[in-house]
Amino acid sequence: MQTYDVISVPIANEDGHDNRRRPAVIVSTSKLAQDIGVHWACMITSQENAGQPGDIEIIDLETAGLKHSSVIRPSKMVTVETAEARRIGNLTAPAIERLEGTLKQYLQLVAS
Repeated sequence: MQTYDVISVPIANEDGHDNRRRPAVIVSTSKLAQDIGVHWACMITSQENAGQPGDIEIIDLETAGLKHSSVIRPSKMVTVETAEARRIGNLTAPAIERLEGTLKQYLQLVAS
């Protein structure tokens, strides 16, 4: 798997039970996966949920492997064991550009 792949990951409910698989998008490089065995990912949620600043609409649902209108929520990041991640699709260039811009703002990343 690589950066900007859409994956499904097991996420427990607030009570710690019912590990349902939820979509997320990988935002780390393959080096993190190779060195430590994890991915950093931003959660993807249904567009029906209340929006938050920074949400990014996914236009090409088919390419992303999603069935319902969804948004990337950069404010909700998770660390995922590589063995638990399943690739279901990938982001298209417009979504990647918006996600990179948002992550740069939130993480104060500076291009070198």
